[in-house]
Amino acid sequence: MIAFNNVLVNLDSYIGRLSHNYYLYRDTFGIYHPVIWDMNMCFGGFRYPDDGPALSTDKMQQLSPMLHYDNERKPLIKRLLSNPLYRKIYLAHVRTIIAENFSNGLYIERAEAIQKLIKPLVEKDANKLYATESFGQNLYQTVKVDNSSVVGIVELMSERVNYLLNHPALKGTPPAISNVQHAVQPNGAFISAKVAGAKQVWLFYRNARFEPFQRIQMTSDSPREGDADAEIGLANWSATVQKSKNLQYYLVAEGEKHASLSPERAAKEFHQIK
Repeated sequence: MIAFNNVLVNLDSYIGRLSHNYYLYRDTFGIYHPVIWDMNMCFGGFRYPDDGPALSTDKMQQLSPMLHYDNERKPLIKRLLSNPLYRKIYLAHVRTIIAENFSNGLYIERAEAIQKLIKPLVEKDANKLYATESFGQNLYQTVKVDNSSVVGIVELMSERVNYLLNHPALKGTPPAISNVQHAVQPNGAFISAKVAGAKQVWLFYRNARFEPFQRIQMTSDSPREGDADAEIGLANWSATVQKSKNLQYYLVAEGEKHASLSPERAAKEFHQIK
């Protein structure tokens, strides 16, 4: 939730002045799930991260991914980012959101398709608050609506993506996870992967859908000095857990500064042993 709100400059949310527009749903396992809503002010439609003045377009483009990291009034952020592993996982989600939607230009393609779909309805709307011409222009550039300036989505995000990818918290090479495998053995489920650049790899697993994931450390058989794998910091990591009917799991490879997940959208997505 925090990664989504931050990347999209959705300040009309928990990360903004009003700390609202979300629910926390507590399930029967005692786990809280965030549910966000009212996202019509994404992409800089609301410019207030705190009680100060409205942010300029430049400052929205350069909104820090570490926003509110030490703010006592934002405990869902402060407590998360004070934990080194959770902070790295959060930043990994920021990278994934950028890679899947923005640095590849997919958001522009999707926005143009939606714009084309609803344009006839916008033209027919007798009560719209802005001109149809502004509706067309605002995907790419700032338009004026009464006394307000509404930043263009591409204008905001093209610079924002460059800023985030070069931010000290995100810059650098995260660990690389490959060759994730699992096998059922008499003593349980054996899970392994090749990982480059990690100081520790964590296995998160659960034995039934919706249960909380449990976390254990995986062990490595680091290559001997002089091996080709040793030159690139590549090692085999593995762990064995009790096998259930539908075991679900994901990996987190933790480096000194960054972390990587497999699958990248974990824990929404996960590997499964059927």
